[in-house]
Parts: sequence; structure tokens; C-alpha cells
Amino acid sequence: MRERFGTSITLLKFAPEMLPAVIALLVMVPSLGIGPVSDDFSWLQQAKMGQSQSTLEYLSQPAPFGYFRPLPMLFFKTSWQMFGQTIWLYRLTAMLLHVLTVIMVYRLARLFSFSGRVSLVSSVTFSLMPCHAEALLWLCSVNELFSAFFVLAGLYLFFSRPDWRSTVMSSIFFLSALLSRESAFCFIPLLLMLSLPRILENWRRLAIAITAPTFLYLVLRVLWVIVLPDSYLPPAPGQLDLNLLGMSSRLAQYLIKMLLPVKSLMEFFAFRPYFWFREIYSSPQMHPLAFWTTSLGAMLAILFIVYRVLKKSGHRAVWPFLFSVLALSVYLPFYNTGERFLYLPSAGAAVGLAVWIAGLIDDKRKLGLFILTLIVAVYGLSFSNRLYRWHQVDNMGQQALARLNQRTEMLAPGSLVYLTDMPGLIYGIPCFSYYTFNHAWEYTFPNRNIEYYFDPAPRPRKVGAAFSFSLKELDFKPRP
Repeated sequence: MRERFGTSITLLKFAPEMLPAVIALLVMVPSLGIGPVSDDFSWLQQAKMGQSQSTLEYLSQPAPFGYFRPLPMLFFKTSWQMFGQTIWLYRLTAMLLHVLTVIMVYRLARLFSFSGRVSLVSSVTFSLMPCHAEALLWLCSVNELFSAFFVLAGLYLFFSRPDWRSTVMSSIFFLSALLSRESAFCFIPLLLMLSLPRILENWRRLAIAITAPTFLYLVLRVLWVIVLPDSYLPPAPGQLDLNLLGMSSRLAQYLIKMLLPVKSLMEFFAFRPYFWFREIYSSPQMHPLAFWTTSLGAMLAILFIVYRVLKKSGHRAVWPFLFSVLALSVYLPFYNTGERFLYLPSAGAAVGLAVWIAGLIDDKRKLGLFILTLIVAVYGLSFSNRLYRWHQVDNMGQQALARLNQRTEMLAPGSLVYLTDMPGLIYGIPCFSYYTFNHAWEYTFPNRNIEYYFDPAPRPRKVGAAFSFSLKELDFKPRP
């Protein structure tokens, strides 16, 4: 027994990143029981239909909602071929990517001369951050996990060894990140920021690592667009807003969401403030006073936090803060926001938080350890709460579809059905989406050919039935 314990201590001594890796693994285990939700059905249906296509033919079509994301598409096609509707096996990939990303957070922090304590605390907090719930638990967000891991691994490879082999490997990882999600272009400002002390010495390696993957990605994307039908319209990234104050406000909100368990806190208010904020920021021109008031409040709050951290930790906190800002830079010009966008940027927030905690421990050991314990406990409980809610929403969706199947069992194949009062979010989690509801129906009841409409689609002139959804009863009630 003592020998085994001694071996474990030795392993942690020489591979301390194993502790946060194990924590990341354990927090993800309960997610294996969560089924597909909302947009997941679109990806699964496309993978199912793609089994009769060659890989090249399958990848030449747009991903759901029109994006060029061949790597996640390949993941879904291969997973469907191997596992079919056994969703927990798909989730093993998300679990593995999270564990690997946690290890990368630790190693990058060590690589850039942060202490072992800071690196360990940052990777532990990153493994538990509640703002990761959407990226980790929404199966279709696996593109975020692929992209984040490849970006961090590419940065680590570039700086760990200053040779051409590492440069080539870093370029391959950057290209893989781009093929997972277009927001991976944040790799370029991150690479340049981390290279600043020796940017002139490394300009040849930097040029290769940036231009080669970018060129290959653009060539592949152009070829992909050429084979698409003429009717194809590329998806809009969202309503553009280049107003400096608006962008600063979104940055402040993103940083607050990284550090605080916002959605768990919203439960105390039945998510009313959450929907209020969504309404304000989706249509700021309709609520100018509320928009600017909340924007300035968020900015002042985050400026105070940044000031206190920088005053306490000095230049050591600058690197993590800039990392988060640059990783978010691809999202800041757009009104559209998403919790899943925070996965990669929160790596910088985790390191910054660890720097602050380490400083507290050095000055006031008991207080620092108490705050560290409190943060880990709050993050762990909040993430567990989000896991529980995702399980709930999954079960509610399955029950609602089963009840709708009973309500429509007398309808003829090909009938049109109009639904009202369908909630797009439950507990802040995507649920019934107009764009994916029919995919959910086809996935769950492949032999029942019924087409559904609800807001924002207009009601068809001739419908076989119309129902109003009751969330409280999880039932569909007939309506005129």
C-alpha cells in the first residue's frame, strides 16, 4: 500500500498536470448520460444521411447552418459510422479533448515561466470553470474543443523548441484549428503577442507558422465554395458593431462570464435577468438607455477588477489578460454572443486568477488558501448544477417529443403541424429551435413524416393540426 502511495506522489511530482487532468476527467463523466439537444440533431442527421456518400462528397457540403468546418463534420460522420445513436461514445471525444486542453493550459503556463503553483492552480480552475458548460455539454460545440486544443497545442509546439520541426508541427495544428472553426484565426495575434520579446529573431518561423496554414485554409475554402450550388449563401457571423464602447462592453461581459458562475446565479432569479440582458443586447437600438447603462456598469466593474489584479500582481497578470482579450478579438465586433465562445479565452482568465491567488497565498497564506478552496468549491458546484440542468433539458425534450408523437398519431404522413409557445431556452440551455426541431423529429421518429412550423416562421395556410406547448406540463394542447 505504501509503495503504491509513494508511486502516486512521485508521478504527481514529475507530472503535476495529472491532477487537473484527472479532475477534468471526473467532472466530465456525468455528461456521458446526456443525449442530443437542439442543434445536435442537425449534425447527427447530416452524418446519418452522409453514410451513403464518399468522404469527399460529404465534406464538400456545408456544415449545419452553412459553415466550413470539415474536421467536426468528419468527426460526426466517423462517429455515426462507428457508434450510430450511442451518443455517450461521441462524448468520449469531448472528454478527451477537455483533458488534453487542461494539460496544455498547465504546460503553456510553465513554458512562459509561471511557477508550478500558478500553473497547477490555473489548470485546476480551468478544468472546473462553469462557463465551459455549453462548450463541453452541447455535442455540436465539439468544434470549440477541437479548435481550442489545436490552438493551445500549436502555441506550445512553436515555443517549446525553436526549430523548424516544431514550426511545421505548429503550422499543422493551426491549420487543424482553422478546419475546426474559423475563429481559430485568433492564433495569429496570440502567436505574435507571445513572440514579442524576440519577434525579430523568430520572424522566419513566424512567417511560416502564420502564412502557410492561412494560405492552405483559404485555398481549401475557395475550392469548397466553387463546388457549392449557386444558391448557397454563406452564413452571416452576426450583426456588425464596430462601436468602441460597445466592443469594450462585450469584452467586459465576456470576462465577467468567465470568472463568475453567471447562469447558476441567474437561477435565483428564475433567469429573468438573463432574458432581460439577451433582449437588450440583441436589440440595443430598442433599449438605448438600458444598453448603455449596463454596458458602462460592466466596463467599470471589470476595469476595477483588472486594476486590482494588476496592482497586486504587476506585470505577471498582463500576459493572461492579453491572452483572453486576443482570443476574444474575433467575437468582439459582433452583437451575437455565446457561452461556448469562452472556452479558449478562459485559459488566460484561469492563469490570471491563479496569479492573483498565488500572490494572496504568499502574503496571507490562510486567506489565500481559503479563497482558493472557495473558488474551486463554487466552480465545482456550479458546473455540477449546469450538468444537472443539461440532463433535465435532455429529458424534457425527449418527453415533449414523445407526447407530441402521441398527439399527432392520427395525422396522415406529410401533414403540416403548427406549434406555438415553444421555448428556445430552458434554464439558459438551447432546447427547441425552429431551425432544428424537424431534425430532432426525424432523428427520434424516422418513420413519421410530419413537418413542423413555429415562430419565427409564419403559420402555413393549411395545417393538419395546431398545438400550444405547455412547458409546465410538457404537453401539447390542441388549438384552433
